[in-house]
Amino acid sequence: MSDISILLLGCGVLLITGVIFWYCLPGPDGKVYRLADTEFEPYVGVAFCAGIALSFTMILSSLINMFGARPPQLAASSYPRRARPAWGGCSYRI
Repeated sequence: MSDISILLLGCGVLLITGVIFWYCLPGPDGKVYRLADTEFEPYVGVAFCAGIALSFTMILSSLINMFGARPPQLAASSYPRRARPAWGGCSYRI
C-alpha cells in the first residue's frame, strides 16, 4: 500500500471511531447507550482506545515514511568483503 492510502485509511478509522464515540455519549434527555452499566462496558472503552491508537499509528507511520529522512542507498561495491580461503571453506579455526 502507498503512504497516502495508509494516511487516508488512518483518518477514516479516526473519523469512524469519533462518530461511534459521539453516538455513545448520553443525549440531552439523559438516555445512555445500551451497554452502559453492563459487563461489556469496559470492553467498549478498550475498543475506543484501540481505534484511536490504530488511527494515530497509521497516520504517524505514513507521515514518517513520506517526510522522514531516508537512509542513503549503498552501492553493491561499498559493502566490505571478507577474505575466503582458496579451498572455499570456513575461514575460522576451531
